[in-house]
Amino acid sequence: MVFDYSFTKPSSVTTRVVEGANKGARLAWDGGSTVVVRRGGGLLSMFKKTVSLHDPLVTTIRGSTVDELGFGAILAHSQQPGVLSQTGGGVIDGAATEAVTLIPTHPAFDARLTREVIEISKKTHLPTRVLGYEGSILVRKIDFANIHLVL
Repeated sequence: MVFDYSFTKPSSVTTRVVEGANKGARLAWDGGSTVVVRRGGGLLSMFKKTVSLHDPLVTTIRGSTVDELGFGAILAHSQQPGVLSQTGGGVIDGAATEAVTLIPTHPAFDARLTREVIEISKKTHLPTRVLGYEGSILVRKIDFANIHLVL
């Protein structure tokens, strides 16, 4: 799936599904325990449904929630118990990266991920890619593109 994702401090997220299942759906989260879901455009967008942040309608198949997609949450997540290492990463969209790898102590509490790699741009110092593995199998890939910071 491809999302158009917008984050505003301290904890407001708006996500629109651009490609994939539920194309056109929009999610809005304001830091609480619920998410507002709207489907379609035009008159259909007037109808909304409020669901729990952990409702299967708004979580990934591995149980990730919209609040886990923000840069702060991704970087904070890398501080969980486990073995952390850093190496030179690849080049993503023309920018060199540093790869921070986490081997979690308790994969059962981390969506069964046994290794996570966060590639951080040397230019912007923001995550550009997050990879999650269960054993040797890539089971999660998040790419960030067209990042615009408003200060």
